[in-house]
Amino acid sequence: MSCPLASIVNPLKTSGDPQVMLFYLTSNQSVGLSLYEVREPKPDHDDPDDVVTITGIKTTLFRDNLPAPVDLKIVNPGSFSALKANHMINVYGFVQVAPPASGSKTIEPAAKKRIAQLSPVYRVLLPDEIEDADGVKTTHQVVGVGMTTLVDARNQGYMYCLTQVNGTGSFCIAEFAVGWPSSKRQADIVNTPMVQHPPLANTNLAAAFEASGDGGKKWIVYQTPQSLRIVESNGDNDAEIPNTDDARKGTGLAIVAVPSGEGKTKLYLYYFNNGGKIQRVVRGVAGKWGDSGAIKDKTVSDANSALTASKVGDWVVLHFSDANEKIKCTRDKIDV
Repeated sequence: MSCPLASIVNPLKTSGDPQVMLFYLTSNQSVGLSLYEVREPKPDHDDPDDVVTITGIKTTLFRDNLPAPVDLKIVNPGSFSALKANHMINVYGFVQVAPPASGSKTIEPAAKKRIAQLSPVYRVLLPDEIEDADGVKTTHQVVGVGMTTLVDARNQGYMYCLTQVNGTGSFCIAEFAVGWPSSKRQADIVNTPMVQHPPLANTNLAAAFEASGDGGKKWIVYQTPQSLRIVESNGDNDAEIPNTDDARKGTGLAIVAVPSGEGKTKLYLYYFNNGGKIQRVVRGVAGKWGDSGAIKDKTVSDANSALTASKVGDWVVLHFSDANEKIKCTRDKIDV
């Protein structure tokens, strides 16, 4: 049951066990919500997954949403991303022009994508073509299935997606500022750096903010035919992530920044390998990536499965989907 997924720690849950809010695409083209309580494992628990439980609110549809425009459908396979901005929890995704009502229900693969806010209200944020941030008037088209967001130290949100310069084979990772006034038609485009290493057409994206004394760095992970790469949002320091050449093509991606004392940050990156296992590779405080290893023995057979992660205490809680099964949850212990 491949579908877009996004998770965020519930900022309204200030006492008791923390909660993870999981957003997903329902079968009727609306955004669903499940709440997961994350409890501390008991000493006699062999499997820490046992203490990640769904609360009594199993699924909630955003019935107060404005209906989607009748000519647009949420892209699947595609991406969701969620963040807290403007004192609200916002969910974003890709939409495409839907087929005629009397025709096939399958969206034409060549249909252009747009970025939309899906919750708490539905509105298209960007047209299917956007212009450069530098005033050169280069036109980009939103492509691929990957979109991601992050929040920096100033609580400013940013959104990232893959674009292609029209008429060329050049790709960019476009950066937009989240939190623009509701009266504006478009988001503010911040950066459109060229990707020096051609990405997979179906690459997913993952992003994390690394706090540091120089104001911090915004990192984005993407996939090439050879391996996974990480790059700063301005295009600097584009580097291969070692030991990730086993990544499944089009793998779901999730990255979590973990403060590690003395102003240092570790990065925990998760992906699916060719065998369908969830792999973890960690960049230490010295900036060196370690070996990749499976966090669980179970394999995930859904080749299009999304992957989303949230840091909860000393754990990273991950959600993913598997073929013909429900959305699943596991977690990984942080080594600080």
